[in-house]
Amino acid sequence: MMSESLLDTSYETELRLLILLRAVDSAVTCEYLAALDTLTVNAKTLGVGDRNLNGDHRFAAGELEHRLSLVNDALKDLALRGLVAYKPEKSGTYILTRDGRRTANAMTTAYSKQLAVMVQTALKQLGDKSEECLFNFITEQAVVGGDL
Repeated sequence: MMSESLLDTSYETELRLLILLRAVDSAVTCEYLAALDTLTVNAKTLGVGDRNLNGDHRFAAGELEHRLSLVNDALKDLALRGLVAYKPEKSGTYILTRDGRRTANAMTTAYSKQLAVMVQTALKQLGDKSEECLFNFITEQAVVGGDL
C-alpha cells in the first residue's frame, strides 16, 4: 500500500538528517540523531523552541521510539547512497560525506531553512548533552515538562 504522505517516512527523515548532521558537524550516534530530530521537530512541545516544525500535537514526547526506528532506516539508506559515512571505530557514529554536505547545502526550501534554524536553536540549548540525557529529557517532558 502506498503512503499518502511523506511525513513520518524514512525519506522525510533522510532529508532532515542531512540538515541535522550538517548542523552538528561531527560524528554522532543514531540515538543522538533520533533525540535531536525529536527535539527539533517538536521544539515547542518539548520546551526547546517557539514552534513545532510539523504542527502541534500532544504526543510529541512519545515519538522517540518510532523516530529511532525511522532514523536507523534512514541512516542505512544514506550510507548506501554515499551521503553519510558510518564510523564503527568511533562507537558506531555517522558523519556527512562530501556528497552529503553538498546535498544538504542544496536544500533551500522554506521547510529546510526553518529546520536549519530550529536545529541551531536546539543545539544551543542542548550543549554537549549525551543521548542518554536527551532521551531522559524527552521522556520526562511526556510526564511533567522539565528543563534541560
